Amino acid sequence: MGLVSHADLKPNRPSKPAMPKAAAPSRVGQTSAPALAAIAALVGLLLVALAVPRVVAAVHLLQAQDVAERYIAGDQRLTDPEVDAAARDLGVAVDLGPDPSLAVLLCDLRLWQTYRSTDVERRLALATTARAMADRAVRLAPAHALAWIALAEARHVLSPGDVAVASPLSRGLTLGRHDPRRLAKRTDLALRYWQHLDEAGRAAAVPAIRALTQRDTQAMVTLTRDTFALAPVRAALAGDPALARRFDALYLANR
Repeated sequence: MGLVSHADLKPNRPSKPAMPKAAAPSRVGQTSAPALAAIAALVGLLLVALAVPRVVAAVHLLQAQDVAERYIAGDQRLTDPEVDAAARDLGVAVDLGPDPSLAVLLCDLRLWQTYRSTDVERRLALATTARAMADRAVRLAPAHALAWIALAEARHVLSPGDVAVASPLSRGLTLGRHDPRRLAKRTDLALRYWQHLDEAGRAAAVPAIRALTQRDTQAMVTLTRDTFALAPVRAALAGDPALARRFDALYLANR
């Protein structure tokens, strides 16, 4: 019988299972925090770079609108360079965004510059620009009454007496039948082109004639004499006997 060692006499102990080693975290598809911060910073800078020109343009547009409205209202403190700069800014804004109201404002501004200029070539250039802006406005917004009136006015300035004025004028009068804006100009054009207006245009001009007579009877008397339009004016006032009597009295007094 062989010898048994002391080690052989020790009871067998179950061996502990080997613990699996923790897998190292995969770095595939992960980005470190500094890299993410750098990307965020670059995106922020890009957004700022894109926003700054828009903010500057918006500020310039607000300033241009203010100058245009003041000039149209008769502010004589404005210089020609200021007004021309405002017109350029409005033109850029119209090119960048389809805003018919801005196109009408630029048209009005150029028309008022035309009225106040004494240079024949400059007047022609300004009126041509005004007509182009009005054309764009009516294309952008066919139901914009003031755009049609602006187009009629621009055509009248370029070609006084042209029957082509009547079509946009009738459209503008019909769309803005009770619109109080540009009352004097709408009434002036309506009486000058009365014979060329369609029936809808004439009917739509009646409220304007009455409103202007009510607001400023003397101005209505002067306009009636200038346009030789006594018959349509008296016909328009027939529905308001008191207003008609007031007009007749002043008309006869100023003969």
